[in-house]
Amino acid sequence: MLVTTSPRTPPQLKGAIEGALAQSRVPSLLTAPGSPPGYASLLATADSIHVTADSVAMVSDSIWTGKPVALVPVTTSMLGRLAIAMFGRGRRLYPQDLRYFWSALAGIGISTQLALPQTSTENEIRKVMDRVRPILDKC
Repeated sequence: MLVTTSPRTPPQLKGAIEGALAQSRVPSLLTAPGSPPGYASLLATADSIHVTADSVAMVSDSIWTGKPVALVPVTTSMLGRLAIAMFGRGRRLYPQDLRYFWSALAGIGISTQLALPQTSTENEIRKVMDRVRPILDKC
C-alpha cells in the first residue's frame, strides 16, 4: 500500500497513519510531498486510488488516471455544520461548498465505493483540445 500525506495533513494524523501502517501485515510505504516517490509516480503505479473527499485537486488527479477511485469520507466540522444550518440549507455556501462537488462526483459514479469513473479521459481531452486548438491556431 502506497500512502501519501498532503501539506495540510496534521502531524498527529500522520503519526496515526504511521502507527496503523506499522501494525498492518500489508507491505506499505508512507511518503510526504517533496519526498520520493513523487506524487505522479504514486498515481502511475497505483492499481486503485482512495483519496480524501475534501481534496478537489487530488480527486481530479485520481479521476484523470482512469483507474478505480474511492472517496475517503470526511466529517463536517462544528463550524461547517453551523454554517450549513444557518445559511446553507438548499443553497450553495461560498467560497466553496463541497456538497456540490460530491454531488457531481456521484453523477460520474465516484463515492466511498471503489469504482471506475463513468467518464472517458480520452473524450474529455478531445473536448478540451477541440476548444483550445482554434485559439492556438490564431497565434
